[in-house]
Amino acid sequence: MISNKINALRLDRKKALAEDEDDELIYTLKNLDDTLAEYAPGASFDQQLFEQIVQDITVVDNAQLTFHLIGGLELTECIPENVRCRTA
Repeated sequence: MISNKINALRLDRKKALAEDEDDELIYTLKNLDDTLAEYAPGASFDQQLFEQIVQDITVVDNAQLTFHLIGGLELTECIPENVRCRTA
């Protein structure tokens, strides 16, 4: 009987923690959406905006970069051959 209650409380706690994580993710994504809504496409590069939303960049290979954004979003960019770095 007590072990059933403990298990039920653990399950409730796990659900509450998952909901908190979901709420935090939703908040982050809404903030990202609000930030991007203020950006005018075609405007010059905004380093401050870039630093706000890009957490990390991974070089996949000579032809691809993956941008890791806030909120867990990932965008992979293919680099055309004519603008890639040349190796020695």
